Amino acid sequence: MSAVAKQAEKKVTGPDIRLPEGWVASPLGEVLTVNYGKGLKESNRISGAVPVFGSNGIVGTHNVALINGPAIVIGRKGTVGAVHFSSGPSWPIDTTYFVNEFRGLDPRFIEFAMRALTLNELDTSTAIPGLNRDDLYTQQIVLAPVAEQKRIVATINQLLAVVARAERRLGNAPKILKHFRQVVLAAACSGKLTEDWRQVNVSSEWKNTAVGELIVEKPRNGLSLKAVKYETPIRSLTLTATTFGHFDGSHFKYLDVDLPHDSHLWLKKGDILLQRGNTEEYVGVSAVYEGADNAYIYPDLMIKIRPREGVLSKFLWIALSEPKARQYFRENATGSQGSMPKINQKIVEGTIVPVPSGREQAEIVRRVEALFKLADVIEKRVAAASLRAERLTQAILAKAFRGELVPTEAELAKREGREYEPASVLLERIRRERE
Repeated sequence: MSAVAKQAEKKVTGPDIRLPEGWVASPLGEVLTVNYGKGLKESNRISGAVPVFGSNGIVGTHNVALINGPAIVIGRKGTVGAVHFSSGPSWPIDTTYFVNEFRGLDPRFIEFAMRALTLNELDTSTAIPGLNRDDLYTQQIVLAPVAEQKRIVATINQLLAVVARAERRLGNAPKILKHFRQVVLAAACSGKLTEDWRQVNVSSEWKNTAVGELIVEKPRNGLSLKAVKYETPIRSLTLTATTFGHFDGSHFKYLDVDLPHDSHLWLKKGDILLQRGNTEEYVGVSAVYEGADNAYIYPDLMIKIRPREGVLSKFLWIALSEPKARQYFRENATGSQGSMPKINQKIVEGTIVPVPSGREQAEIVRRVEALFKLADVIEKRVAAASLRAERLTQAILAKAFRGELVPTEAELAKREGREYEPASVLLERIRRERE
Protein backbone atom coordinates (compact mmCIF):
# COMPACT_ATOMS: atom_id res chain seq x y z
CA MET A 1 0.00 0.00 0.00
CA SER A 2 1.44 3.42 -0.93
CA ALA A 3 2.22 6.09 1.66
CA VAL A 4 -0.46 8.29 0.11
CA ALA A 5 -3.05 5.52 0.44
CA LYS A 6 -2.08 4.84 4.05
CA GLN A 7 -2.45 8.51 4.86
CA ALA A 8 -5.83 8.66 3.07
CA GLU A 9 -7.12 5.76 5.16
CA LYS A 10 -6.64 7.87 8.28
CA LYS A 11 -8.88 10.69 7.03
CA VAL A 12 -11.97 11.39 9.05
CA THR A 13 -15.52 12.00 7.85
CA GLY A 14 -16.39 14.31 10.72
CA PRO A 15 -15.16 15.51 14.10
CA ASP A 16 -13.46 12.66 15.98
CA ILE A 17 -14.96 10.00 13.67
CA ARG A 18 -12.36 7.58 12.30
CA LEU A 19 -12.94 5.41 9.29
CA PRO A 20 -13.10 1.63 9.69
CA GLU A 21 -9.96 -0.29 8.77
CA GLY A 22 -9.72 -0.75 5.02
CA TRP A 23 -11.91 2.28 4.24
CA VAL A 24 -10.81 5.57 2.70
CA ALA A 25 -12.23 9.06 2.29
CA SER A 26 -11.72 11.28 -0.72
CA PRO A 27 -13.16 14.44 -2.25
CA LEU A 28 -16.02 13.38 -4.48
CA GLY A 29 -14.41 15.15 -7.45
CA GLU A 30 -11.42 12.78 -7.32
CA VAL A 31 -13.68 9.72 -7.57
CA LEU A 32 -16.64 10.63 -9.78
CA THR A 33 -17.44 12.76 -12.80
CA VAL A 34 -20.62 14.77 -12.35
CA ASN A 35 -22.35 15.71 -15.61
CA TYR A 36 -25.10 18.21 -16.41
CA GLY A 37 -28.49 16.89 -17.50
CA LYS A 38 -29.97 18.01 -20.81
CA GLY A 39 -33.19 19.94 -21.32
CA LEU A 40 -36.23 18.09 -22.63
CA LYS A 41 -39.48 20.05 -22.65
CA GLU A 42 -42.63 18.14 -21.85
CA SER A 43 -44.05 19.11 -25.24
CA ASN A 44 -41.07 17.48 -26.96
CA ARG A 45 -41.33 14.15 -25.15
CA ILE A 46 -42.62 11.12 -27.01
CA SER A 47 -44.25 8.56 -24.76
CA GLY A 48 -41.99 5.55 -24.30
CA ALA A 49 -40.27 3.31 -21.77
CA VAL A 50 -37.38 5.65 -20.87
CA PRO A 51 -37.90 7.51 -17.56
CA VAL A 52 -37.28 11.26 -17.60
CA PHE A 53 -35.73 12.48 -14.35
CA GLY A 54 -36.17 15.92 -12.84
CA SER A 55 -34.71 17.12 -9.56
CA ASN A 56 -37.60 15.55 -7.63
CA GLY A 57 -37.50 12.16 -9.41
CA ILE A 58 -39.28 10.74 -12.44
CA VAL A 59 -41.34 13.45 -14.18
CA GLY A 60 -42.39 11.58 -17.33
CA THR A 61 -41.19 9.23 -20.06
CA HIS A 62 -39.55 9.47 -23.48
CA ASN A 63 -38.76 7.07 -26.30
CA VAL A 64 -35.04 7.94 -26.42
CA ALA A 65 -32.44 7.78 -23.65
CA LEU A 66 -29.79 10.41 -22.94
CA ILE A 67 -27.65 7.93 -20.99
CA ASN A 68 -27.52 4.22 -20.29
CA GLY A 69 -27.80 2.89 -16.78
CA PRO A 70 -26.98 2.48 -14.09
CA ALA A 71 -26.87 6.16 -13.15
CA ILE A 72 -27.29 8.44 -10.17
CA VAL A 73 -29.35 11.59 -10.72
CA ILE A 74 -28.89 14.56 -8.37
CA GLY A 75 -31.22 17.53 -8.02
CA ARG A 76 -29.40 20.69 -9.22
CA LYS A 77 -32.30 23.18 -9.29
CA GLY A 78 -35.59 22.93 -7.43
CA THR A 79 -35.33 19.92 -5.14
CA VAL A 80 -31.68 20.58 -4.43
CA GLY A 81 -29.48 17.63 -3.48
CA ALA A 82 -32.16 14.95 -3.90
CA VAL A 83 -30.50 11.70 -5.00
CA HIS A 84 -32.25 9.24 -7.33
CA PHE A 85 -31.13 5.96 -8.87
CA SER A 86 -31.80 4.72 -12.40
CA SER A 87 -30.97 1.09 -13.09
CA GLY A 88 -31.49 1.37 -16.86
CA PRO A 89 -31.49 3.94 -19.67
CA SER A 90 -32.84 7.36 -18.65
CA TRP A 91 -32.95 11.06 -19.54
CA PRO A 92 -31.90 13.45 -16.74
CA ILE A 93 -33.13 16.94 -17.64
CA ASP A 94 -31.26 20.22 -17.17
CA THR A 95 -32.36 20.73 -13.56
CA THR A 96 -30.19 17.76 -12.59
CA TYR A 97 -26.67 16.39 -12.53
CA PHE A 98 -25.91 12.75 -13.25
CA VAL A 99 -23.14 10.23 -12.62
CA ASN A 100 -22.90 7.19 -14.89
CA GLU A 101 -19.22 6.16 -14.66
CA PHE A 102 -18.33 4.17 -11.54
CA ARG A 103 -14.93 2.57 -12.36
CA GLY A 104 -15.39 -0.58 -10.32
CA LEU A 105 -17.44 1.00 -7.52
CA ASP A 106 -20.86 -0.44 -6.71
CA PRO A 107 -23.36 2.12 -8.14
CA ARG A 108 -25.88 1.56 -5.34
CA PHE A 109 -23.15 2.01 -2.72
CA ILE A 110 -22.27 5.37 -4.28
CA GLU A 111 -25.97 6.31 -4.35
CA PHE A 112 -26.33 5.60 -0.63
CA ALA A 113 -23.04 7.34 0.15
CA MET A 114 -24.27 10.46 -1.63
CA ARG A 115 -27.63 10.30 0.13
CA ALA A 116 -25.74 10.17 3.43
CA LEU A 117 -24.03 13.47 2.54
CA THR A 118 -27.33 15.45 2.87
CA LEU A 119 -26.53 17.49 -0.22
CA ASN A 120 -29.66 19.62 0.23
CA GLU A 121 -27.66 21.63 2.75
CA LEU A 122 -25.37 22.85 -0.05
CA ASP A 123 -28.01 25.16 -1.57
CA THR A 124 -26.07 28.22 -2.75
CA SER A 125 -28.86 30.26 -4.33
CA THR A 126 -31.01 32.82 -2.58
CA ALA A 127 -33.69 33.16 -5.28
CA ILE A 128 -33.97 29.77 -6.97
CA PRO A 129 -32.53 26.87 -4.95
CA GLY A 130 -29.39 25.56 -6.65
CA LEU A 131 -26.46 23.18 -6.14
CA ASN A 132 -23.02 24.25 -7.37
CA ARG A 133 -20.98 21.45 -8.93
CA ASP A 134 -17.73 22.77 -7.44
CA ASP A 135 -19.29 22.53 -3.97
CA LEU A 136 -20.42 19.02 -4.80
CA TYR A 137 -16.90 18.03 -5.85
CA THR A 138 -15.44 19.10 -2.50
CA GLN A 139 -17.66 16.80 -0.48
CA GLN A 140 -15.82 13.96 1.24
CA ILE A 141 -17.15 10.58 0.11
CA VAL A 142 -16.17 7.39 1.94
CA LEU A 143 -15.30 4.15 0.15
CA ALA A 144 -15.27 0.62 1.50
CA PRO A 145 -13.61 -2.41 -0.10
CA VAL A 146 -15.66 -3.63 -3.08
CA ALA A 147 -16.87 -6.86 -1.44
CA GLU A 148 -17.97 -4.89 1.62
CA GLN A 149 -19.77 -2.35 -0.58
CA LYS A 150 -21.99 -5.13 -1.92
CA ARG A 151 -22.83 -6.41 1.59
CA ILE A 152 -23.64 -2.89 2.77
CA VAL A 153 -25.93 -2.30 -0.23
CA ALA A 154 -27.78 -5.61 0.35
CA THR A 155 -28.35 -4.80 4.05
CA ILE A 156 -29.42 -1.20 3.40
CA ASN A 157 -31.92 -2.41 0.80
CA GLN A 158 -33.43 -4.86 3.28
CA LEU A 159 -33.74 -2.24 6.00
CA LEU A 160 -35.10 0.49 3.72
CA ALA A 161 -37.72 -1.96 2.40
CA VAL A 162 -38.97 -2.34 5.99
CA VAL A 163 -38.99 1.46 6.42
CA ALA A 164 -40.89 1.86 3.13
CA ARG A 165 -43.56 -0.62 4.24
CA ALA A 166 -43.95 1.25 7.51
CA GLU A 167 -44.23 4.58 5.69
CA ARG A 168 -46.91 3.19 3.37
CA ARG A 169 -48.95 1.98 6.32
CA LEU A 170 -48.50 5.27 8.16
CA GLY A 171 -49.51 7.07 4.96
CA ASN A 172 -52.85 5.25 5.03
CA ALA A 173 -53.60 6.35 8.60
CA PRO A 174 -55.00 9.84 7.75
CA LYS A 175 -57.57 8.31 5.38
CA ILE A 176 -58.54 5.72 7.99
CA LEU A 177 -58.94 8.39 10.69
CA LYS A 178 -60.97 10.61 8.36
CA HIS A 179 -63.29 7.68 7.65
CA PHE A 180 -63.47 6.91 11.38
CA ARG A 181 -64.64 10.44 12.16
CA GLN A 182 -67.27 10.26 9.41
CA VAL A 183 -68.54 6.95 10.81
CA VAL A 184 -68.75 8.48 14.30
CA LEU A 185 -70.74 11.46 13.00
CA ALA A 186 -73.08 9.20 11.02
CA ALA A 187 -73.65 6.97 14.07
CA ALA A 188 -74.30 10.05 16.21
CA CYS A 189 -77.02 11.33 13.86
CA SER A 190 -78.66 7.95 13.29
CA GLY A 191 -79.07 7.27 17.01
CA LYS A 192 -76.74 4.26 17.00
CA LEU A 193 -74.09 6.02 19.06
CA THR A 194 -76.44 6.50 22.02
CA GLU A 195 -78.61 3.40 21.55
CA ASP A 196 -77.42 1.92 24.87
CA TRP A 197 -77.96 5.27 26.63
CA ARG A 198 -81.62 5.37 25.60
CA GLN A 199 -82.20 1.93 27.11
CA VAL A 200 -81.61 3.33 30.60
CA ASN A 201 -82.63 6.97 30.08
CA VAL A 202 -85.96 8.50 29.17
CA SER A 203 -85.68 10.44 25.92
CA SER A 204 -88.17 11.99 23.55
CA GLU A 205 -88.43 10.71 19.98
CA TRP A 206 -86.05 12.10 17.42
CA LYS A 207 -87.57 14.59 14.99
CA ASN A 208 -86.27 15.44 11.54
CA THR A 209 -86.29 19.22 11.53
CA ALA A 210 -85.20 21.93 9.10
CA VAL A 211 -82.31 24.06 10.34
CA GLY A 212 -84.45 27.15 9.83
CA GLU A 213 -86.62 26.00 12.77
CA LEU A 214 -83.60 25.45 15.03
CA ILE A 215 -82.08 28.92 14.89
CA VAL A 216 -83.02 32.25 16.46
CA GLU A 217 -82.83 34.34 13.29
CA LYS A 218 -82.27 33.90 9.59
CA PRO A 219 -78.77 32.93 8.44
CA ARG A 220 -76.61 35.94 7.63
CA ASN A 221 -73.65 36.35 5.29
CA GLY A 222 -70.54 38.15 6.51
CA LEU A 223 -68.59 41.14 5.24
CA SER A 224 -65.58 41.08 2.91
CA LEU A 225 -63.36 44.12 2.53
CA LYS A 226 -59.74 44.58 1.57
CA ALA A 227 -57.41 43.92 4.48
CA VAL A 228 -55.16 46.65 5.84
CA LYS A 229 -51.56 46.16 6.95
CA TYR A 230 -51.95 47.94 10.27
CA GLU A 231 -53.77 46.92 13.43
CA THR A 232 -57.38 48.04 13.86
CA PRO A 233 -60.20 47.14 16.29
CA ILE A 234 -61.86 45.01 13.57
CA ARG A 235 -60.52 41.49 13.15
CA SER A 236 -62.22 39.51 10.39
CA LEU A 237 -61.77 35.75 10.19
CA THR A 238 -60.45 34.19 7.00
CA LEU A 239 -61.78 30.94 5.53
CA THR A 240 -58.84 29.04 6.98
CA ALA A 241 -60.15 29.79 10.48
CA THR A 242 -62.91 27.19 9.98
CA THR A 243 -61.82 25.13 6.97
CA PHE A 244 -60.96 22.05 9.01
CA GLY A 245 -64.17 21.87 11.03
CA HIS A 246 -62.96 23.67 14.14
CA PHE A 247 -62.39 27.30 15.07
CA ASP A 248 -58.84 28.68 14.85
CA GLY A 249 -58.66 32.33 15.83
CA SER A 250 -55.10 32.76 14.55
CA HIS A 251 -56.41 33.15 10.98
CA PHE A 252 -57.79 36.68 10.60
CA LYS A 253 -57.11 40.01 8.91
CA TYR A 254 -57.59 43.61 10.02
CA LEU A 255 -60.27 45.78 8.40
CA ASP A 256 -60.54 49.55 8.50
CA VAL A 257 -64.30 49.96 8.94
CA ASP A 258 -66.68 51.33 11.59
CA LEU A 259 -69.12 48.81 13.03
CA PRO A 260 -71.75 49.41 15.70
CA HIS A 261 -71.46 47.18 18.75
CA ASP A 262 -74.82 45.57 17.94
CA SER A 263 -73.95 44.65 14.32
CA HIS A 264 -74.93 41.11 13.32
CA LEU A 265 -71.34 40.68 12.09
CA TRP A 266 -69.96 40.40 15.62
CA LEU A 267 -69.60 36.77 16.65
CA LYS A 268 -70.88 35.36 19.94
CA LYS A 269 -69.60 32.23 21.57
CA GLY A 270 -71.63 29.27 20.32
CA ASP A 271 -72.40 30.74 16.89
CA ILE A 272 -71.97 28.31 13.99
CA LEU A 273 -70.10 29.39 10.87
CA LEU A 274 -70.60 27.57 7.57
CA GLN A 275 -68.32 28.00 4.56
CA ARG A 276 -70.67 29.48 1.96
CA GLY A 277 -68.12 29.23 -0.83
CA ASN A 278 -65.11 26.97 -1.22
CA THR A 279 -63.94 23.95 -3.19
CA GLU A 280 -66.34 21.02 -3.60
CA GLU A 281 -64.55 19.24 -0.76
CA TYR A 282 -64.94 22.10 1.72
CA VAL A 283 -68.14 23.91 0.74
CA GLY A 284 -70.57 23.70 3.65
CA VAL A 285 -67.91 22.88 6.24
CA SER A 286 -68.98 24.29 9.59
CA ALA A 287 -67.34 25.13 12.91
CA VAL A 288 -68.53 26.35 16.29
CA TYR A 289 -67.17 29.78 17.21
CA GLU A 290 -65.41 29.40 20.55
CA GLY A 291 -63.78 32.82 20.89
CA ALA A 292 -64.83 35.73 23.08
CA ASP A 293 -67.98 37.71 22.28
CA ASN A 294 -67.43 40.62 19.86
CA ALA A 295 -63.76 39.71 19.28
CA TYR A 296 -64.15 38.86 15.58
CA ILE A 297 -66.42 39.42 12.61
CA TYR A 298 -66.73 36.97 9.72
CA PRO A 299 -66.30 37.23 5.92
CA ASP A 300 -68.86 37.15 3.13
CA LEU A 301 -67.89 33.57 2.20
CA MET A 302 -69.26 32.39 5.55
CA ILE A 303 -72.84 32.09 6.79
CA LYS A 304 -73.58 32.51 10.48
CA ILE A 305 -76.41 30.78 12.37
CA ARG A 306 -77.21 30.90 16.08
CA PRO A 307 -79.06 27.92 17.62
CA ARG A 308 -82.21 28.62 19.59
CA GLU A 309 -82.69 27.55 23.21
CA GLY A 310 -82.82 23.78 23.56
CA VAL A 311 -80.44 23.14 20.68
CA LEU A 312 -76.79 22.70 21.60
CA SER A 313 -74.33 24.42 19.27
CA LYS A 314 -72.01 21.43 19.26
CA PHE A 315 -74.84 19.03 18.52
CA LEU A 316 -76.03 21.15 15.59
CA TRP A 317 -72.42 21.24 14.34
CA ILE A 318 -72.36 17.42 14.48
CA ALA A 319 -75.61 17.25 12.52
CA LEU A 320 -74.30 19.67 9.89
CA SER A 321 -70.98 17.82 9.61
CA GLU A 322 -72.21 14.24 9.21
CA PRO A 323 -71.89 12.69 5.71
CA LYS A 324 -75.52 13.10 4.60
CA ALA A 325 -75.59 16.81 5.42
CA ARG A 326 -72.26 17.39 3.69
CA GLN A 327 -73.51 15.54 0.62
CA TYR A 328 -76.64 17.73 0.63
CA PHE A 329 -74.49 20.87 0.56
CA ARG A 330 -72.33 19.56 -2.29
CA GLU A 331 -75.33 18.50 -4.38
CA ASN A 332 -77.12 21.82 -3.92
CA ALA A 333 -74.14 24.12 -4.32
CA THR A 334 -74.33 26.41 -7.33
CA GLY A 335 -71.64 27.74 -9.63
CA SER A 336 -70.55 27.35 -13.21
CA GLN A 337 -67.89 24.85 -14.18
CA GLY A 338 -64.50 25.99 -12.95
CA SER A 339 -65.94 28.49 -10.45
CA MET A 340 -66.15 28.17 -6.69
CA PRO A 341 -69.22 26.13 -5.56
CA LYS A 342 -71.48 28.13 -3.24
CA ILE A 343 -74.43 27.48 -0.96
CA ASN A 344 -76.91 30.15 0.07
CA GLN A 345 -78.99 30.97 3.14
CA LYS A 346 -82.04 29.15 1.78
CA ILE A 347 -80.07 25.92 1.34
CA VAL A 348 -78.79 26.17 4.92
CA GLU A 349 -82.30 26.84 6.28
CA GLY A 350 -83.66 23.85 4.36
CA THR A 351 -81.10 21.38 5.66
CA ILE A 352 -82.96 18.58 7.47
CA VAL A 353 -81.25 17.29 10.61
CA PRO A 354 -82.40 14.72 13.23
CA VAL A 355 -82.96 16.27 16.67
CA PRO A 356 -83.27 14.29 19.96
CA SER A 357 -83.95 15.63 23.44
CA GLY A 358 -81.58 18.10 25.06
CA ARG A 359 -80.21 15.44 27.41
CA GLU A 360 -79.44 13.08 24.54
CA GLN A 361 -77.87 15.92 22.56
CA ALA A 362 -75.49 16.47 25.47
CA GLU A 363 -74.65 12.75 25.64
CA ILE A 364 -74.03 12.65 21.89
CA VAL A 365 -71.70 15.65 22.13
CA ARG A 366 -69.82 14.03 25.03
CA ARG A 367 -69.32 10.75 23.16
CA VAL A 368 -68.35 12.34 19.85
CA GLU A 369 -65.81 14.58 21.59
CA ALA A 370 -64.32 11.58 23.40
CA LEU A 371 -63.98 9.58 20.18
CA PHE A 372 -62.59 12.55 18.26
CA LYS A 373 -60.08 13.15 21.06
CA LEU A 374 -58.96 9.53 20.68
CA ALA A 375 -58.56 10.05 16.93
CA ASP A 376 -56.54 13.23 17.59
CA VAL A 377 -54.18 11.31 19.90
CA ILE A 378 -53.71 8.60 17.26
CA GLU A 379 -53.12 11.26 14.61
CA LYS A 380 -50.35 12.83 16.69
CA ARG A 381 -48.76 9.45 17.26
CA VAL A 382 -48.89 8.68 13.54
CA ALA A 383 -47.27 12.05 12.77
CA ALA A 384 -44.52 11.34 15.29
CA ALA A 385 -44.01 7.83 13.88
CA SER A 386 -43.84 9.23 10.34
CA LEU A 387 -41.16 11.69 11.43
CA ARG A 388 -39.20 8.87 13.08
CA ALA A 389 -39.48 6.82 9.89
CA GLU A 390 -38.08 9.72 7.86
CA ARG A 391 -35.18 10.06 10.27
CA LEU A 392 -34.63 6.32 10.31
CA THR A 393 -33.43 6.31 6.71
CA GLN A 394 -30.67 8.80 7.51
CA ALA A 395 -29.86 6.87 10.70
CA ILE A 396 -29.43 3.67 8.67
CA LEU A 397 -27.19 5.43 6.16
CA ALA A 398 -25.13 7.05 8.92
CA LYS A 399 -24.63 3.68 10.60
CA ALA A 400 -23.71 2.07 7.27
CA PHE A 401 -21.03 4.65 6.51
CA ARG A 402 -19.50 4.37 9.96
CA GLY A 403 -18.87 0.73 9.14
CA GLU A 404 -21.34 -0.48 11.78
CA LEU A 405 -24.00 -2.10 9.60
CA VAL A 406 -22.15 -5.23 8.47
CA PRO A 407 -18.82 -6.89 9.40
CA THR A 408 -15.99 -5.03 7.69
CA GLU A 409 -13.88 -6.74 5.06
CA ALA A 410 -10.84 -6.25 7.31
CA GLU A 411 -12.56 -8.12 10.16
CA LEU A 412 -13.63 -10.98 7.88
CA ALA A 413 -10.15 -11.25 6.34
CA LYS A 414 -8.53 -11.52 9.77
CA ARG A 415 -11.11 -14.07 10.89
CA GLU A 416 -10.64 -16.16 7.74
CA GLY A 417 -6.86 -15.73 7.57
CA ARG A 418 -6.78 -14.17 4.10
CA GLU A 419 -5.68 -11.01 2.32
CA TYR A 420 -8.10 -8.35 1.03
CA GLU A 421 -7.90 -5.25 -1.12
CA PRO A 422 -8.45 -2.10 0.94
CA ALA A 423 -10.39 0.79 -0.54
CA SER A 424 -7.22 2.89 -0.72
CA VAL A 425 -5.90 0.60 -3.47
CA LEU A 426 -9.20 0.97 -5.35
CA LEU A 427 -8.99 4.75 -4.94
CA GLU A 428 -5.44 4.86 -6.34
CA ARG A 429 -6.60 2.80 -9.33
CA ILE A 430 -9.53 5.17 -9.96
CA ARG A 431 -7.23 8.18 -9.78
CA ARG A 432 -4.81 6.67 -12.28
CA GLU A 433 -7.68 5.84 -14.66
CA ARG A 434 -9.04 9.38 -14.42
CA GLU A 435 -5.59 10.84 -15.06
